[in-house]
Amino acid sequence: MEGSAISSGEFVIKYASYHARNVWDKSSDTSWASNGRCSPGECWLGFHFKERPRPVRCVRVEHPHGSEYHASVVKVEWLGQSGWEEDPSVFVQLLPLPREEL
Repeated sequence: MEGSAISSGEFVIKYASYHARNVWDKSSDTSWASNGRCSPGECWLGFHFKERPRPVRCVRVEHPHGSEYHASVVKVEWLGQSGWEEDPSVFVQLLPLPREEL
């Protein structure tokens, strides 16, 4: 994918950065963390495509094992003519599934 990661902000400490680009780097050693409270609609992350992508049909969000810091709901939105528009046709899978927890 060509483009850049975008987010509502990232948590930064002296020796670590939780930048949104970490979401797209395919590494289990990195992650994104919001710089503030993550109530629904208050924190978000995304990808600004360099060119218009083919239609997105599914999204998989892989969380670390355990139960902390997991999104419970994910919406896929596009920037349309009148602002952000949800695309309910996109299938979203949140991992690990509850039965996969350690």
